[in-house]
Amino acid sequence: MVRILSVVGAFLTVVLLVFLGWYFRPWSEYSPHEVLQSQRVEDRTVFYRQMETLYPYRQISASPHVENLSRNIQDLDITYEYKGALRSIGSYAEDRAITGFIVVKGGEVVFEQYWRGEGPEDRHTSWSVAKSVVATLIGVALQEGVVQSLDDKASTYAPIYQDTDFGNITIRQLLMMSSGIDFVEDYETPDSDMRRLFFNTFLLQKDVDRFVRQFKRKSDPGQEFEYISPNTSVLGAVLTGAYGGRSLSSLVEEKIFAPMKMDAATWLLDRDTDEGKELAYCCLNMRLEEYAKIGLLYLKDGVVDGQRILPPGWTKFVATPPTPEHSPHQGTEARPFGYGHHFWVAEGAGEAYFASGYNGQYIWIDPAHDVVVAMTGADRNLPNGHTEFLALIQAAAKAAG
Repeated sequence: MVRILSVVGAFLTVVLLVFLGWYFRPWSEYSPHEVLQSQRVEDRTVFYRQMETLYPYRQISASPHVENLSRNIQDLDITYEYKGALRSIGSYAEDRAITGFIVVKGGEVVFEQYWRGEGPEDRHTSWSVAKSVVATLIGVALQEGVVQSLDDKASTYAPIYQDTDFGNITIRQLLMMSSGIDFVEDYETPDSDMRRLFFNTFLLQKDVDRFVRQFKRKSDPGQEFEYISPNTSVLGAVLTGAYGGRSLSSLVEEKIFAPMKMDAATWLLDRDTDEGKELAYCCLNMRLEEYAKIGLLYLKDGVVDGQRILPPGWTKFVATPPTPEHSPHQGTEARPFGYGHHFWVAEGAGEAYFASGYNGQYIWIDPAHDVVVAMTGADRNLPNGHTEFLALIQAAAKAAG
């Protein structure tokens, strides 16, 4: 009996040592311990500007001709009324953990402010703003002819999705978030599909496509609007396949960062290996000005220095809800936001549309007023259906003139 207990004790000790080695990974720059510790903090400000120190990433080089936007800083009175109370950008920043806010009018920065220790040279993670960047690359691929049609099936370009439900969904249906795939997009509930996706990539460092390909369809694609991150993962695989295996980082570096004269950035990966894939649904780490420059690409109708980067009509396409189900609406199921093709629209916002990321990242594009507003934040308590940011951003656009 003593011998059996000794063997069992030795085995359990080995198991414990293996687990501790995996959990702390003293041989690696990244460890599950650091990831879990950073995610549990109440104030995520520092976490969101240091994600590239906690997770594997790929470098996006600066444009050979980096050029900061010209500044014409003005003392804008950014105040607004919300639910009967007079509010200001300062009060919003205090309540909702804004870290940066920039307003660009006529191509010039007219307002720029930072909070919570952040500054103009800090990179802040994008979360789902990256989805809109992936859509932008789809537009580039269409303009360049490497993607023939938005009505092509995903598996045409992404062979890893052959013989899966995702593979039979078209690029258009993925862009409109109407894949019909059964997936629970809940970031905070421990047993949700989204948390399992995070666990398998951020902690277990598994191939993101091999995880995503398992999900099955629950309804016909192209009908219902249901926002789920795997749709964008599949679009990332489409781009990689269309461009002969190139990484998303290399594509965004050449196709967007270079012509827009943007500074360096990083994109988080599913694994710390040469085969690591960018997490297409999230996690570009950029300066606030780079957020604004992405907005400017759309404000310029996809034309930079006389060169057309995006197809004619693309900017209107992404901002147009494809079905009534995708439109903002009132009534018993009031929804202030609608969805185009990987960009959001808001009721009463006119021609404006925006990219949005978890906990307070936004790029607001307002063609009617020639304004781009970009904002970063770290508000883990941002409520579902939060609309005050709309009042703030629209007040900033109005104050810019």
